[in-house]
Amino acid sequence: MPTTTSRRRLTTGAVALAVAALLALTAWLLMRPDPEESVAPVVVDEVSAAPPVSGQAGTTQEQIEALDRLSGSLRHGGDTAEFVLDDIELDFGPDAWVLTAPATADFNRNGTVEPLLAELQSLVDQPVTAMVRLDEDGDDADVFVLNDLTYRDSTGANLPWQPVETGGSAAPSATVREAAIDAVGAGAKVTELERVRAGRVAWEATVVDAQGVEHSVLLGADGVVLDLRRAD
Repeated sequence: MPTTTSRRRLTTGAVALAVAALLALTAWLLMRPDPEESVAPVVVDEVSAAPPVSGQAGTTQEQIEALDRLSGSLRHGGDTAEFVLDDIELDFGPDAWVLTAPATADFNRNGTVEPLLAELQSLVDQPVTAMVRLDEDGDDADVFVLNDLTYRDSTGANLPWQPVETGGSAAPSATVREAAIDAVGAGAKVTELERVRAGRVAWEATVVDAQGVEHSVLLGADGVVLDLRRAD
């Protein structure tokens, strides 16, 4: 049977163990990381290993494809509205637009802003520089800047050949057909009439004259002839 002295020793040991456990628990509580505290990024070989951060995004940025610079002597292509630079065909928009486009900029730097086709024709055999976007094959390019002057928006918006509203009533196809025949001359006949949407142009008629020569006639929505030339 334990003596009084033995019981006192056991009691003292139990108290000491309890105190030690309490001190250890207190120390752990004081030293453990704060769950609300942010964790700094850990850099390993210059690669950030920080935890992902979620949150609302700011502004959305549109990715715009870079433009290529072409330079050299401008040459005529196969058709009136086609031009070639550095063996790459330049695309200024639909042919109907290029043939009838109004003055846009003084690309030839002569001090006078002329219709687009006149500006381009005056640059043939002259050194020019163009900022373009090449197609997949690399032999055709949309033109955005010509001789340091903006031709069209590089984002692809606000195309210069967007249809123009005339404000008047649209002429019926029969009236357009007659206007095309009158423009070519007596004995002419329309072999094809199709709708076009390029700037002021709303119709394109293929007309064969009395001698069998084919002509291309561009007309507005009101039936007014905008361009007449022999078919290329």
